[in-house]
Amino acid sequence: MVEAALELRIGQGLTMTPQLRQSIQLLQLSTVDLNRAIDEEMEKNPLLTREDEGFSDDRPSVTEAPSELPDPTTALDMEGEHLWGAEADDHAESWRDPASGHDSSSYDGQDHLVATRSLHDALMEQLRMSDLHGWELKAAEWMVDMLDAAGYLPHDSEARATLFGIDATLHDKLVIYIQQCEPTGIAARSLKECLTLQLIERNLYSEPMRALLDHLDLLAQRSMKALCRACNVDMPELGQLIQLLKSCNPKPASGYDTSNITDCIVPELIVRAMKDGGWSVELNQEVLPKIALNTQYSNHLRSQIRDRSELKAINEHMMHANWLVKAIHQRNHTLLSVALAIIELQHDFFAYGIKYLKPMTLKDIAAKISCHESTVSRITTQKYLMCDRGTFELKYFFNAHVHNSNGGEDYSNRSVMHLISTIIDAESHQKILSDDAITDMLNKRGIDVARRTVVKYRQHLGIPSSIERRKNKKKDVFCLEIL
Repeated sequence: MVEAALELRIGQGLTMTPQLRQSIQLLQLSTVDLNRAIDEEMEKNPLLTREDEGFSDDRPSVTEAPSELPDPTTALDMEGEHLWGAEADDHAESWRDPASGHDSSSYDGQDHLVATRSLHDALMEQLRMSDLHGWELKAAEWMVDMLDAAGYLPHDSEARATLFGIDATLHDKLVIYIQQCEPTGIAARSLKECLTLQLIERNLYSEPMRALLDHLDLLAQRSMKALCRACNVDMPELGQLIQLLKSCNPKPASGYDTSNITDCIVPELIVRAMKDGGWSVELNQEVLPKIALNTQYSNHLRSQIRDRSELKAINEHMMHANWLVKAIHQRNHTLLSVALAIIELQHDFFAYGIKYLKPMTLKDIAAKISCHESTVSRITTQKYLMCDRGTFELKYFFNAHVHNSNGGEDYSNRSVMHLISTIIDAESHQKILSDDAITDMLNKRGIDVARRTVVKYRQHLGIPSSIERRKNKKKDVFCLEIL
């Protein structure tokens, strides 16, 4: 006979309440998505209002710690990975090759926000590696944004300089910087200048070619005899010049996404250099949503109450409105804390550039601000930081360790990739470097990488193999021999 018995067990568990679930979701929303979510909440809750629409002064400050709010960080610390899976990887990789039309990115299998390769991104990545800083870099970025779909810069340089508040000398300097970027021919102010830039890079800008470029109108009219006289060449030589000209790309931006409708990137954080050599970081109040409880309307509704059901509905709306206001403040507080920790660990990057980017994992930041890695993973997704070097997703700063065999600090995988790209850019057509040769060069510098890692990074950058690069160099040599 089975006997019934009572047994008392004590255990610790986590209940995923709707508010806790929403609080976790708020962490990973971008500014654009967060504003959309708030608009949806305001449609359902008449007691919520935007700050510029009138609100009570009894709202929590951004710096307040909402004591009544369930802390998703604490909840995740208890059973985070068990309940929701291991969402916080130890490192993430993302690199875009300035010389290719591809965007190679991966977060160890996780989705990446950027779905398309934009011309703006390609050019700014290269300009950030230059010695442009501060206001000059920002003015160059504005100029990049003025390029048309083919990659040309509008003619009126005087009006453009006035618009940016810079003098003609600085304007011309910035144009030169942009024109030195890949793809060659970018930021030209005419077809002639675009073709000239490409021919000069390939050492094909001869005197007859210069004359041909000066008479593109005759070429359009197919006035070949007149062109022969203008270029002082015979017909076969003219044919060779025209073929070389046809090998140029009159639309250098054709391999990139130049549409204005791209992923909306809104920086939520602004980093500025301070006089003492440090860095200040602040939330971008211009784009962050500001909501509050509309106490005036709440009091009006209370004065019109007719039964208990209406009172219950108003109280529920009020409680949820208060909770949402505090949840958004907590989200912003967590975002700022994570950004401060990243800037402290990556100080040298902001001061000197990508070569000084340090290895950093989600775990490093989580330990520094005493939260769970999953929280760091969520709060750094689709959140952008704007500084003198450009605008970066917070996930950009997480990268793997590459061992330093000389006993110094380890290298970041991004800085190693940048070095590989620099080495290949500097190779001559007489001596194309193999992956083995590049590996040896890195090892001699104390960068402990295997050949397969070099191949992986090279492919990640979109750089062809040594065989393909050798073929491409031979094509250029062949063109020179024709001349």
